[in-house]
Amino acid sequence: MRTGYGTGLIASALLALVLLLFGLFVPLEALAAGVAFIGLWTVWYGVFLDRNFRRASALYYPGWGLLLIALSTFYFLPARYALGLVFLCLLGIVLVYALRGKKAIR
Repeated sequence: MRTGYGTGLIASALLALVLLLFGLFVPLEALAAGVAFIGLWTVWYGVFLDRNFRRASALYYPGWGLLLIALSTFYFLPARYALGLVFLCLLGIVLVYALRGKKAIR
């Protein structure tokens, strides 16, 4: 059985919704947790489940997953630190793509 990327996205979003409905999170916490869960799924998928791991997705999915995880820190950290983490992840993604060349993007 092959698990697709979309399946994990839906499960991640629903997990945050379920935790909200059970009263474990307030709405803003649930939003931050949902973005973090989606980021974790993106990293997991890119590293362990993607069949094109040797190609660009080896960098694409984990890089953007880390960006989503950094973005989810807006609830827990002051805005300038969360924004700094997001820009740091973006810088890392750009540098990896620049160093790997066009092969990393295809």
